[in-house]
Amino acid sequence: MTGNALFPGVVAHIDLFPTLLEACRVEAPRGVRLDGRSLMPLLVSENTPWADRTLYFQWHRGDAPELYRNCAARSQRYKLMNGKELYDMAADPPEKNDIATEHPDIVAEMRRGCEEWFRDVSSTRGYDPPRIHLGTPHENPSVQRCNRAPAVLTRQDWRGAESWHDGSLGYWEVKVARSGAYDIVLTFPQTKARGVAQFRFNNVAVQQPIGQGITTCRFHHVPIRAADGQLHAYVETEGKPAGVTLVTVERL
Repeated sequence: MTGNALFPGVVAHIDLFPTLLEACRVEAPRGVRLDGRSLMPLLVSENTPWADRTLYFQWHRGDAPELYRNCAARSQRYKLMNGKELYDMAADPPEKNDIATEHPDIVAEMRRGCEEWFRDVSSTRGYDPPRIHLGTPHENPSVQRCNRAPAVLTRQDWRGAESWHDGSLGYWEVKVARSGAYDIVLTFPQTKARGVAQFRFNNVAVQQPIGQGITTCRFHHVPIRAADGQLHAYVETEGKPAGVTLVTVERL
């Protein structure tokens, strides 16, 4: 959010937690450093001064982020995109004119801020992809079938795929929490020819034929042992394998 009559500076989602803490008169957790600022002073008085600051954002694909890839640094006036494009947000809100060559000092300063922020967040965590847990009581909270909430895997969490597009192949890093029988449902784009649907997890591999014009395939009572592993699911038609859109996993 940018400045207006109520908020004279940039604010972001990271400000919500400290704002709620102050509003509820609750102390911040010990040993936890908060990146945001409380907005309570601004909510109490519109004339409260708000020091300028720079916020950092990054979005990436892959397991590990790369410095300056799909990132932005945003102060009240300027935005630096991917470490090289600079925009004056006050004079050019649509971001049509890159002024980086005219202000190399601002670019250099904001780049230093990006690098410090990147080092800071990278020092406190690893980037190994977390495994998706399957078969836990959270997915199957009740023995009553109507109350079950099966896990749904989407391409959003694919590993090893070059893209999300139809025809690509990926897999999921999962942790099966409990051994047992599972129903597996694959959902995929409508098939243009007959083929085979396949599911594989560690040493368990099952397949069944599918017809033309099909969009789902269910594997019943697949015995799966508790373990970590890669879950593969795809359909093969005319000799070409393609990843599915969704995998629904339900412990019976």
